[in-house]
Amino acid sequence: MAALIRITDTSKSDVTNGSNQDNDMSSLLDQVFAICQKYKNKGWGDLLLSVAKLNISQSSAGDLEIELARDLTSDGSIDRDAPGFGDFNLFGVRGIEPGNPSRSLLYHAFASPGVVTNAKYSISEYLDVSELEIIENYIFASAKRSLAAVKGIAGSRRVALCVFAYEYRVGSNTPNGKNADLCFSRTGVSRLGNKPYLYEPSVRGFIPWAEADDDSTLHVIPVRYGAFLAVGLEGKDQGLGEFGPMGKNFLRDHPDLSYTPMGNIGTEVPNDDDLTFWVPLHKLFSGTECLTDFVKDGGLKVGLKGSHINEKLKRIQSHLSSKFYDTGWNEKGYDFDDAPFAQREGLANFLIDDDSLGKNVLVPQDQEIVKQAEAKSEGLTFNVEEYDEEVDNGFDVFGASINILADDRTGAHRAPEYINVKQQVTPDAKNLNTESGVENIVSDGDYTAKSYSDFSADGWIEAIAPQLYADLTERTCRCAYSIVAPPHLIPYVTQREIIVWTEERIRNYREWPRLWSVIPWALSEDRIPPNVELKRPVVSRALDEDRDVFDLEDQTISAIVSLPENDKVPISKLEGYDVKRSVTLPDAAAGTYAPGWDTSYDVASTGMPFLSGYGLGSPFPEDAMICSALGSFWPTAAPDTTRIYPPWGSDAPYRTVAPLTDEEIGMGSGVAWDGTPAPVIITNEKGTFVNYLDRDYNDYVQNFIAGRFTIKLLQKIALEEYKTRVLAMFHAYSALLDLEYGTGSGSTGVDLRDTATWSGLANLWNLLSFKVATSVPLANLGAAKVDPSTTAGPYYEMRMYKAGSIKYGIPSFSQAQVEVTEDTYLYAFSSGVIIKSAKTENKWVKGSIPF
Repeated sequence: MAALIRITDTSKSDVTNGSNQDNDMSSLLDQVFAICQKYKNKGWGDLLLSVAKLNISQSSAGDLEIELARDLTSDGSIDRDAPGFGDFNLFGVRGIEPGNPSRSLLYHAFASPGVVTNAKYSISEYLDVSELEIIENYIFASAKRSLAAVKGIAGSRRVALCVFAYEYRVGSNTPNGKNADLCFSRTGVSRLGNKPYLYEPSVRGFIPWAEADDDSTLHVIPVRYGAFLAVGLEGKDQGLGEFGPMGKNFLRDHPDLSYTPMGNIGTEVPNDDDLTFWVPLHKLFSGTECLTDFVKDGGLKVGLKGSHINEKLKRIQSHLSSKFYDTGWNEKGYDFDDAPFAQREGLANFLIDDDSLGKNVLVPQDQEIVKQAEAKSEGLTFNVEEYDEEVDNGFDVFGASINILADDRTGAHRAPEYINVKQQVTPDAKNLNTESGVENIVSDGDYTAKSYSDFSADGWIEAIAPQLYADLTERTCRCAYSIVAPPHLIPYVTQREIIVWTEERIRNYREWPRLWSVIPWALSEDRIPPNVELKRPVVSRALDEDRDVFDLEDQTISAIVSLPENDKVPISKLEGYDVKRSVTLPDAAAGTYAPGWDTSYDVASTGMPFLSGYGLGSPFPEDAMICSALGSFWPTAAPDTTRIYPPWGSDAPYRTVAPLTDEEIGMGSGVAWDGTPAPVIITNEKGTFVNYLDRDYNDYVQNFIAGRFTIKLLQKIALEEYKTRVLAMFHAYSALLDLEYGTGSGSTGVDLRDTATWSGLANLWNLLSFKVATSVPLANLGAAKVDPSTTAGPYYEMRMYKAGSIKYGIPSFSQAQVEVTEDTYLYAFSSGVIIKSAKTENKWVKGSIPF
C-alpha cells in the first residue's frame, strides 16, 4: 500500500478559487511538465514508454506539449493488454486529447485505479488529487474553446453553469460500460467519520479505515466537485453522443421493484427518454486558460461554495408540537432556527488551504459521530410522553424507540422516523437498557431523556462565476445536491453493483424476492428531485437569491452521466478490478427505502416527492439498529444483523440475506463489529437452545459513543465475497425447502414454484452459524456423492435451525431464549450445497438448488 495522506485540520472553509492555477503561477503546461518531471522516475516514465511509446521525460515544456499531442498509433499500437489499459477508450490515440479525458492516455494512466504497480511495471508513487486536477484542467484548456464554442457544441439546446460530483472509474462501472471514463452526478455523497480524511493514492480515492488505525476509527469520506458548462439533454437525445444515464430506464423497466415514493403515491414511473439530464461539456476553472474569452485581468474567476443543514431536532419539534406533544423545548425558549435544532456550521467544508486536495473537495468535519445535543450551554433533554394508541399524537413506540409515523397516504417522512430516548435524566443518569421492560417504560413515558445530535446533513454546492452570468440564458447556476451521509460500513460494495448482479443472476425479476427480503435499490436509479425546502440565505448575493435552491422539475439530479461520447466507440477489454475505495456518487448510496439510510423523502403540496435529510433516525444509529435486523433492509450493501437477534417469526418477512460470519459478530470469541453480544448456544437435558440479546436492549447510539463500532473486518468484504455470501444463503434456503417439500406441488400440498410461498417458508429457517471454510471435507463430499472437482471455492460452513418456543426475559430480562426444533448442517460452495439433518438420517446428501 502506498503512503497514506492525512490531514488534521478541517476547520477552514471559504469560497474556493476553483483552480490550482493562481494568477501568479505558471501555465498549466508548465505545471503538467513539472508533474511529469516529478514522476518520470517513479515508474511512470518506463510504464508509459512500454505501453504506448509515450515519452514524458522531455527536456522542456514545449517538447512535452508536442509529445502529448502526438498520435501514439503512428509508430506502433497502444498495448491494451498491459494491466490497467484494457479499458482505455479505443478511440484514444494521444497522451492528451483536447477536451476529452477518457481519450487521454496520460490522464487514464495517472487517474485510473486499475493502473497500479504489478509484475509488469513498478510504480513507487502516485499523483495526489491536486495534481490530477491539473491534468484535467490542461485537457480542457487544450481544447482552446470560447464560451460561444461551447454553446455551439450544444446547438439550440439549453446551456447552464452546473456543479457536478465526479470521479474517474474503470470501464465496467461507467454509464456506457464500454471504457474507463469520468462519471458525473449532480448529487455527491460524502460520509461522516471520527477522524480526518485518508487518501489512498494507489486507488485514487478515499478510504474509511487502514491497518494502522484503531479499531473504532472511521475516516470521513470527501467528495470532489467541479463547475462545468453543461447542456440539458433529454434521455432520448443522444445527438451529441452517448452520455447515459447509468441504468437508463431501470426503474421503468422493473415497476414492481420500485420502493420509491413514486410507487407509494401512485405517480407514474418516469421514462428516462422524456426526462432532462444536465450533461457536462466543458470544465470551468480559474485563470486565463479555461475559456479564450477570458485571458486578461487574471482571466476567469470560478469558485465553489457549500451550504448544509441538519434540522432533525427542529423537525421533531415542529411535527410533534403540531400533534400537541410537549417536547419540553418551548418552555425553555430555544431558538429552533439555531443549533442544535438547525445546525449549519461544523458539518462539511472545502479545505482551501490543503494543497494535496486541490480546491474543490468537500470534506465533512471529523468529530464525534454522535453526541448529546447542547443548547444554551447545557445538555438538551426531551420529554417522553405516554403512548396512547387511541390518541393521534404523532408517534408510536417500536423497539423501545419513539417512532414518528410517516404520512399514511404518501409515506413521507416530515421528521426523523426514530428517536433514541433510552438515557433517562436522573441524578444517577439511568440507562434504560439496564432496566426490565424497557419498551413498557418508553410507552408509559412521563420521564425526561437525553437528546442526541449527529452531523449528517443535506445541502447544496453552488458555483460562483459572475463573469459568466450575463451570457447564460439558463438559471444562473444549477447547484449540486450534497448529502453528508452516515458511514458506509461495508464500504467497497455499492448498491447498484448488487442490482446489476441480481439482474444478471435472476433474469425474471419477479423471482427477486427469493433472493432478497427487501429488494435492493440505489439512489442513482431514483428519479426524485432534491430537497426543495432548502433556502439560499439572504446574505448570499452572488446568485439569484430570490429563488429556492432546487425545484420539483429536477428529477434527474441523482442520475450518473458522462461527457457525450461517440456512440460508435467499441467496447474495450473490461478487466475485473477489485477497487477498494469509497464511491462518492449515488450508485453507492441507498435509494429511498422506508425512510432510507443515506437520504429520506418528503412530499410537496403538489404530491411530488423530494429527497431530504431530515427523515432519518435521530440520531441516525437509532434507525440503523432497527433496519439492520430486517434482512439487510439497511440498505442492501450494509451489515445484515438479522441472525444476532431472536427470530422475527411468521409476522415479519425478514430472514438473513447477506450473512455476517461468526467472527464478524463476535460469536465464540472476539469482538462484534457493532458491539452487540453474539448468540450463545446452550445444550442440556431439555434440548438445544439459543440465547439472544433482545433487540429492545441493544443501543447503537451508546455503542457509537463508546467506540464499540469497527469496520476492521467488514471493510475486507469485497463485492465478489458479498455476492457469494448472498448466493450461499439463498442456496441453503432452497436446499432446505426442497428437502422438506420437494420442488413442485406434491403430496405436501406446498408449491415451491410460487415465490410468496417459497419466501414465507424460507423465513421460518434461522441462521445459527456461518463460517468461511478453507474447503469442504472430502469425507462429507464422498458421503453426499459429490465430485470434489465441482466444488470450487469459496466455501461456507453453515448451521441453520427452525425455532420452537421463544421465551423473552430468559435467562435475563434483556435476553430471549429460543428453542431449536430442527437442526441442520450445511456446506455451501459455488456449484451447490451438501446438507445433513434428521431428515437425511444425519447423513450428508447433495442439496437441490435452482441454479
